[in-house]
Amino acid sequence: MKPALFSNALSLYNRQYAGRIEAAAATCGLPTHSFDATAFANPATLDAMLQREADTGCDTLFINGGDGTLDFIIARLRGETLAGWNPDILLLRGGTTNMTHRDVGYGADPVRALDRALRRDTPWTRTLRDVICLSGGDLPFPQYGFFFGSHAIARAIRRARGSLHARGIHGVAGEALLFLSALSALLRGKVAHHPIVAPAPLDFNLHGQHRQEHHIFFIATTLNTLLLGMRAATPTPQRLGCMALLAPVDGFWRHIPSLWRGTPEQYAGCLLRWYDHEITLAMEGEVTLDGELFSSRHAAPLTLTIAPPVAFLT
Repeated sequence: MKPALFSNALSLYNRQYAGRIEAAAATCGLPTHSFDATAFANPATLDAMLQREADTGCDTLFINGGDGTLDFIIARLRGETLAGWNPDILLLRGGTTNMTHRDVGYGADPVRALDRALRRDTPWTRTLRDVICLSGGDLPFPQYGFFFGSHAIARAIRRARGSLHARGIHGVAGEALLFLSALSALLRGKVAHHPIVAPAPLDFNLHGQHRQEHHIFFIATTLNTLLLGMRAATPTPQRLGCMALLAPVDGFWRHIPSLWRGTPEQYAGCLLRWYDHEITLAMEGEVTLDGELFSSRHAAPLTLTIAPPVAFLT
């Protein structure tokens, strides 16, 4: 293994413990690149850092950051400048949103995980996860990630950033508060005016068949585990695991166990589950890809497809 560390200075861990992981990397002689808002505003800055490591024969990226950091780096690796270089990734838990880390991340505290990784003398497990490519709509260029969510998912993220994060409530605690609020409304059937789960129109395709529904949320992912341990579907190569909760939500309580079991195919009732190769959907509002929010217009449909996989070391 010939690794290099890429650390997002804006991530939650680095804001709380500035310079800690860089200091730990320095004691081991690990090449380290710390980037901030400048790189996000001018991606060529990050491209130069990545190219420098590619030229030295680096084969593994230790990424310290959340879902947005990982997606940003993957997008740069998929660009023309770095095409053909496919390093393994060891994902450290350094962000505000760490959903991908729960599935294919390494360790808990980034510094301890980094130290353990550099001292490891046993073989690594390489776990492949397909990447979702989100395109179309009003997006200026394709976005890459592992978890797509519409409507209630995006609303919950917006609400968390607007209120919970300001009070210092992050991670599982914040997710649990929002989830319990939404779950209570769904179980009581009181969704019409709820700030998170109020239904909205959605046009989408299911195995190529067009459907028009009022939905609470739509999810597509290539991950095995989602927030609070929920599962959309077991990862299957070259297929998206899809789940949609439709209105009305009569009998929703019967479907609660399957949210954690990850029942692979389910086409009846208010909760649908299926695998698909490509999804096109149209709606008004916001959608999210790994925590990043994007505006969606019904007149400008979005398309989800599968991009080549990333190898994570676990």
